[in-house]
Amino acid sequence: MAAEVGLAAGDLTGAAAQAQALAALPFYRDEAHLALSRRLIVDALAGRFDDVVRAGERFRASWERAGRPVAPNLARAPYAVAMVHGMLGDDEQRAAWIRLTIDLGVGAEALAGSERGWPAVFDGLLMLHRADPAAAVRRLAGDIDDPALFRAFASMQWRPWYAALWAEAAVLDHHPDAPDRIVRSRHAARDNPIAAAMVERAEAIAAGDRDRSGRLAVRFAQLGCPYQQARTVRIATGPRPSR
Repeated sequence: MAAEVGLAAGDLTGAAAQAQALAALPFYRDEAHLALSRRLIVDALAGRFDDVVRAGERFRASWERAGRPVAPNLARAPYAVAMVHGMLGDDEQRAAWIRLTIDLGVGAEALAGSERGWPAVFDGLLMLHRADPAAAVRRLAGDIDDPALFRAFASMQWRPWYAALWAEAAVLDHHPDAPDRIVRSRHAARDNPIAAAMVERAEAIAAGDRDRSGRLAVRFAQLGCPYQQARTVRIATGPRPSR
């Protein structure tokens, strides 16, 4: 669970180290789908997409060799891979990895919900990457303080990430409660420095403060999150969002 705790705390470097230690366990050497499951999630959130694509194929081959076992605990990994393929513009591969996620034991209805946390986070990241904040607002429709959210076991670790995306989507979609979401998400994300920086970036976007957004790119680099670093640079240097 150390890798999971690292993810919750926004410590991607620490989570990667723990995931790598898991992968190195000798009794996993013939079971790559077990060895790689946590590392795929960490690398997908960090933005190491080439690594995710390569390791994802090893995960799939190993899982198929093992007889395609139903193992819901592993489902986060292929859904993270699906997100990465979506970000790379390969919707055919994305669909295949979603199918694999379902075959592992997490049904389509659960993937469309929010009680597990991670499906909404991965979907929200992809929708914002595709410059579709309206879709992200719809996907992240659940209020961060709604007790119906994060009801599944170990789902609360995703709340800081969800909160950051919840605020950013509202800002980019010019949602009327965006200022309130920023305030509340700042509190929810306070112990995850990456999610906290994402909330700060949302506030900077709302204020039209490109200089502040640009400075946050350095922080994301220091936090080991090249994806959010690159996204922040695009936001700071790209066209101003229309209203």
